[in-house]
Amino acid sequence: QEALKMLSHTHFRHVYTRENRIKCLEKAHDNNWTIAQLDRELILDDRKRKEKRLQIPKEIKVDLQLGDFRKLIKDISDNSIDLILTDPPYAKEYLPLWNNLAEESYRVLKPSGFLIVYSGQTSLPEKMNYLNKYLKYYWLGMLYHKGNVGQCFEVNMFNRAKPILFYYKPPLKNQETWLEDVIISEKSDKDIHEWGQNIKPFEKIIECFTNYNDTVL
Repeated sequence: QEALKMLSHTHFRHVYTRENRIKCLEKAHDNNWTIAQLDRELILDDRKRKEKRLQIPKEIKVDLQLGDFRKLIKDISDNSIDLILTDPPYAKEYLPLWNNLAEESYRVLKPSGFLIVYSGQTSLPEKMNYLNKYLKYYWLGMLYHKGNVGQCFEVNMFNRAKPILFYYKPPLKNQETWLEDVIISEKSDKDIHEWGQNIKPFEKIIECFTNYNDTVL
C-alpha cells in the first residue's frame, strides 16, 4: 500500500489494473530494481502487448454495407461486438437516432464492450441522456480540428473541438492502452462524403480499445 502511494503515477502509465501494479512492484522488489529499471520493464511489457494486439490475422474479414443502420443492425447477433465506433449526424432532427444507437449498442455489444461516438456540441445533453438509458458513461474526450475552423451562428462560437463520448456495457473492464483524451485531427477527409472525418483518430481509438481478433462495428 505504501509503495503504491510513494511511486509516481507516471511510472504506471503502461499498466492499467491494480493487480498488475502490485505484481510489478513484487517483481521489482524481488529483483532489487531501481525506479528507472521498473519503468523500463513496464515500457518493454507495454510494447510486447501492443505488438500482440497489432498482429495481422491471416484472414481479415470486412463486411461493408450501405443503408439504414436501424435495419442493418438487426442482422447482428446479440453480444457479438467488441467496439462500436461511429460518427452519427449531429443536427437536432436526427436526435431520435441516438436512442436507436444506444438501444442497439446495448444489445450487440459484448459485456465490457465500448461504444465510442463523435458528437457535435449542440444538443449534447439530450444525446447523452439517450446513451445513459442503456449504457454506462466512461469518459468525455475531444477531437481537436486543425486547419479551418467551423462556425456556430446560434451561439456565436468558432468551433474547433468536437466531443468524443465513451460509453460501455457493464461490467466495466478498462482498456489496456492509455489514451490521451484530446485527439488531434490534422484535416477532415471530405473526398467521399461532406461529413467525412480524418481516419487517423479512428485508427488510434481502435488500437487502444481493441485486441487481436476483436470485432469492430
